[in-house]
Formats: sequence, structure tokens, C-alpha cells
Amino acid sequence: KFKSSCKVREIGVSTKSPEDAMNLIKKYNIKVLQVNYNMIDQRAKDIGLLDMASHNNVSIICRTPLVFGYLTGSMSGGEKLEDGDHRKNWPKDQLRMWADSTALFDKINNGKKRSQVQTALQFCLEHDSIKTVIPGMMKKSEIIENISIFDVEALSVDEFNKICNIYNSNTFYDNKAKSRGIQ
Repeated sequence: KFKSSCKVREIGVSTKSPEDAMNLIKKYNIKVLQVNYNMIDQRAKDIGLLDMASHNNVSIICRTPLVFGYLTGSMSGGEKLEDGDHRKNWPKDQLRMWADSTALFDKINNGKKRSQVQTALQFCLEHDSIKTVIPGMMKKSEIIENISIFDVEALSVDEFNKICNIYNSNTFYDNKAKSRGIQ
């Protein structure tokens, strides 16, 4: 009704999992989906969601491109989190695992004038179904770093493949988190 009266252009859904997003594409005429996707959570690519979205003209909004700040390289996993911070819902071992993961990707930027943040955001934008990313930004410097991803050297195919290989060769989710149903 809202679409036909031109009050909204499209209706989108923020999904819990890539599987939920695939089911929405199969069952409904949803044209915008928000999913988790980043260098250490590539399930959306792995199960074929990104290709399915492209094939069905569905736009993907990439949520958590920096894994709650852990792919910035500035977090240890042991920081004191404020009351109400959603990251407190994750086991400490999981937060440390995410913080430690950035070291695996350091070599991608050797000799490049590109930050870890810019690499993570460029990685997310590599697939044509992903139309935008939602990185968190708390400071002016973070805003500038995020928007300057188009001013630095783009990821090469080789670099993209290296990121995928790192992901496929490592575990980034603690079994305690999985057993609690946190994903």
C-alpha cells in the first residue's frame, strides 16, 4: 500500500542470518536485505546469498563490516565495555578471538597506503549485490577514514582471494558463543 502510494520506494528486512535472507528472497518480493558480512564472517558469500541477491536484483546492506570495531586493529578484546554495550553479550574469549584476528590480515596492506579499516570496507563492497556498508563511527577521524576508501588503492583480486583464504583457514567464532546461539 505504501509503495503504490509512493510513500516508500522499497521495503527491506534486517535478517539474523544469511539463511534467513535467502528464504526471504525465495518467498517474498523483498528488494533490500541487511546481513552480516565481513572479512571474518563470509557466510553470505559461502552459501550463495550474494550471488542469489544479484540474480534477483536484491540490494544487500552490509552490517558489521568492522565486526563491532574489532577489525579496526585498535581493540584488544579485554577492554572495559560500558553498561548497555551489546558486545557484553559475547564471551570474553570471543572478543579476544576477534581482536586477535586483525593480525592475520596485516600482510594484505604491506606497502599500501590503506588502513585495516579501509581494507575491511573495500572487501565488503567487492560483490556487486552489496550496495552499501554500515560501519560504526564515533569520531570525525573515523568518518574521514571510512569515506576515503575510494581515495586509496582498491583491493586487487589477489588481495581479495588472500582474505578469503585466511577466512577459510581459520576459526573466528568461539564454540561457547555458538552453543549459546549467538551469531
